[in-house]
Amino acid sequence: HAKHPDVAITQTLAFYKNPNTNVHDSILIKYTLKNISETTQNVGLRILLDTKLGSNDGAPLFMGENAIKNEIKLNQSDMYDYWQAFDSLSNPTVIAQGLLKNTEETLTPPDAIHLANWGSLVDHPWNSPYEKGRSFIRSGENEKDTALAMYFNPIALPAKTTKSFSTVYGLGGITISAGKLSLGISAPKEL
Repeated sequence: HAKHPDVAITQTLAFYKNPNTNVHDSILIKYTLKNISETTQNVGLRILLDTKLGSNDGAPLFMGENAIKNEIKLNQSDMYDYWQAFDSLSNPTVIAQGLLKNTEETLTPPDAIHLANWGSLVDHPWNSPYEKGRSFIRSGENEKDTALAMYFNPIALPAKTTKSFSTVYGLGGITISAGKLSLGISAPKEL
């Protein structure tokens, strides 16, 4: 729980049945903002995730089928329903996957998603400076350090009301057999 003079914020984490692996291997991340004041408040939310996987702090990022090689910010209309990060592209052992939308409409698609180096995002709590094509290498360092921020634009929240925002972060499905790599991470196993 966090408390602002006018808004109470609650983060809830729960296991989530991943539609791609059919296992509870993901986390539902939910933020509930409650206007505890007597007047309407403008509230927005940013969720920041560091995509370090295994020993790789610069995990390669994908939005849908597109590899993201440099900093990019996408609006909701340009997003896929999911994003992914890999510890390695040549020999993946850990794949993370975030779900932005689901068929039950229990998730809240962000208004924008910003894939950038961790330093640029963590140093600015809300409006991180956006430089399209900037390296994933943090300023002053020499190694890639990937991260992503999901933005939910400010909305008017009437007095004594609540608004919730939900996303999912967890494992992607992978099957490895001798000499072959196949990914099963773009379509649910059951509908």
